[in-house]
Amino acid sequence: MPHPVTGIDHVFLLVHNLDAAAEQWRRLGFTVSPKGWHSAHMGTANHTIMFEEDYVELLGIVAPTPANAAYRATLAADEGIATVACQIADTREGVQVLRARGVSIGDPVDFERPVELSDGTTSRAAFTVASFAPDAVPLGHAFLCQHHTRETVWQPGLRRHANGARALAGLFAAIDHPEGAAHALAGLFGAGRTTPVAGGFEVATGTAAIVLLEPRALRQRFPGLRPSPAPYAAVEIRCTDLAEARRCVAGNGVATHETQRGFAVAAEDAAGAIVAFVG
Repeated sequence: MPHPVTGIDHVFLLVHNLDAAAEQWRRLGFTVSPKGWHSAHMGTANHTIMFEEDYVELLGIVAPTPANAAYRATLAADEGIATVACQIADTREGVQVLRARGVSIGDPVDFERPVELSDGTTSRAAFTVASFAPDAVPLGHAFLCQHHTRETVWQPGLRRHANGARALAGLFAAIDHPEGAAHALAGLFGAGRTTPVAGGFEVATGTAAIVLLEPRALRQRFPGLRPSPAPYAAVEIRCTDLAEARRCVAGNGVATHETQRGFAVAAEDAAGAIVAFVG
């Protein structure tokens, strides 16, 4: 059977203070969903920033539990992007296919959380997930994410943003030896292939690319911006109108910084992640 992973579904931004993180992303011109509470077992809550087919998730710890121990360990270093959720049509089938390909991955898990709808009522978001084993992922955490209730997650009102954001465009990490890590990441995706770029390698995923760069090359991509020690330093967002996005962000009093492809805001202004905007 063909490789079942079709791209990046969303990325997790682990944050110290969920309310403060949501406010920072609102100042960048993003529409932020109401807070969603996970189970007592998971001990987490979230906000989402929804695009046309993918999204960013702000994830905070509300109670320490064994289930969120790894997230707490990551947050002990600093907040930032730690996790990639992979697009999958059927997690259970995907696990079997990946195991047949020699990929180490855990068993499927079903869970759901309540979701506040635009009319004030509450529905549910339901998922089936499966985490890749740590030895299969060269940095951070990755898992399969099957959506059973897309209509409650991709609500129309949540997909409209004052800055014109419409899709994830890229994910960036600093790593001393990017080639081996890039080949390992490529194996997690059906479209996975690596392409050399200045100072590193780009991994095709089927949707947004993952770019692994030597630390110096990352600094050149985002000059003057300090990356957090989180597994991924930056996320790139595609916008309808780059000039309008810049006016929106600057109009909210957030400093913007020129990049090769557009502009970016510092990690301190976006809960631990450099956020880059491209047209």
